Amino acid sequence: MKNILIPTVLEPDTLSAVTSAISYSNGEDFQIVLLLLNEVEPSYSAAAFLRNAKPTLTSVQQKTLEQCADKIREAQHVSLHVQRQASISAPLVRNLMQALEIGLIIVPKSFRESSKKINRYCLGLLSNCQCPILNLCETPASEMQKALYLEYTGSKLQVSDLQRHLDGKFPFRIVSQAKISPAEEQSLRQLLAETITRNDIDLLVETRKPAKVKLGKKPVSFHDELKLPVLSVYEAIS
Repeated sequence: MKNILIPTVLEPDTLSAVTSAISYSNGEDFQIVLLLLNEVEPSYSAAAFLRNAKPTLTSVQQKTLEQCADKIREAQHVSLHVQRQASISAPLVRNLMQALEIGLIIVPKSFRESSKKINRYCLGLLSNCQCPILNLCETPASEMQKALYLEYTGSKLQVSDLQRHLDGKFPFRIVSQAKISPAEEQSLRQLLAETITRNDIDLLVETRKPAKVKLGKKPVSFHDELKLPVLSVYEAIS
């Protein structure tokens, strides 16, 4: 099994992300990588730059990091690596993914909602990577069994091909499908909620394509209100 990357601001929900990651071990050795980003102001002093590049953690962050380390120590076949970055770029992300052998990215809700520019930029860069991204709610996504596939207009990936691509990697099966166009997103929300309740859906699956990364405020996805984890699968463009 390849390693799992968790970009984090070390809010308590990071522990839920670690718990979800551990559930995918299947008895294989792998590493959980916590990615900590920090915006560093330009400085003419090398000493000042080094001090700012590794800031002191708050008491909440320190406690969360310790809890994650304890949780990983309790698990078999799993180890922890903390990766600190004072800057981020597309080549750097690409090299990190290769060097750390990342096969899955798990994003806690607190990181998605972070107001820091470097975190929003990193999230955009990670979205252009080809490995799956699991976006969490507040709770762990360790009991995924039934999934709803959100097929967006323009997607060329059929549900059967998607299921075949994901088999053996995740413990769920796609039991329902909804075709969605941008103009219908809001009107479909109630229908999707009813479908989720009727079929006991505990995961949403969608595909994504490469996009230009912007530093502006991240738009709220229409399915955030459904309060389910979302597995985003990269759809290669031929």
